[in-house]
Amino acid sequence: MKLLNILACLLATVALILQIIALCGNLPGLHSVYFVRVDAYVSSSLLDRIRHNIFGIPDSLTFAAFVICQTFKDDYARTVCTNPGLGYRFDAGGLLGVLEDAIPEELHTTLSVAQGGILIPSVCLAFTVTLWCVVRLCIHNDRLVCCLIILGILALIFALASLAVQVVGYHAVRDALSKAQDQIPGQTVQLVSQLGPSIWLTVGAIVALVIVVIIFAVQGVVLRRRRRNWQQEERIEMSHV
Repeated sequence: MKLLNILACLLATVALILQIIALCGNLPGLHSVYFVRVDAYVSSSLLDRIRHNIFGIPDSLTFAAFVICQTFKDDYARTVCTNPGLGYRFDAGGLLGVLEDAIPEELHTTLSVAQGGILIPSVCLAFTVTLWCVVRLCIHNDRLVCCLIILGILALIFALASLAVQVVGYHAVRDALSKAQDQIPGQTVQLVSQLGPSIWLTVGAIVALVIVVIIFAVQGVVLRRRRRNWQQEERIEMSHV
């Protein structure tokens, strides 16, 4: 039983770390963590390339939980990121500004609610599960199993919701691309989106939380059976008195 408790704590910690990394994507040191990347392929024409350099077309855009970054392969010093915020509301020029304008106001509001009401609470719940798991491991209190099962299920639900938010955000970016592409001069830029590592980090956290919930559920069943057997033995002993 103790080994299962240790395993549950380790898995809960892994889920917490993965969700924190996914939440902090595109922040300094985590520019390779995002849920969608948009690559801009410019026509090989010299005139088109000069025009698009003036317009400010980056080689790629990366969308993380709260930050969007644009990068240029030939000059990483020109990498620019928006300030962390809800709803992807920012003031920027070039392709970033075009994409921001292409996002409907209703979607801005929906993204704000999803970011503040799902992504952040998901990490908080994962932290709570990890903390309670460590506390139970230290004080050896089996009564905390029921609370851990409930917290684990809630953390799993919010982790699944976080994954859904990222997938929906990916499709929303794809829809905005078609509008943004029409506003780029010359119609010689192809914008292609692809999934990023943040989604797979969230999937890993979900798998870890599923195993944690299973461990807690098995422990709860075992402890319930032990308590029932103990109560039956106590009744038998009392009947002989």
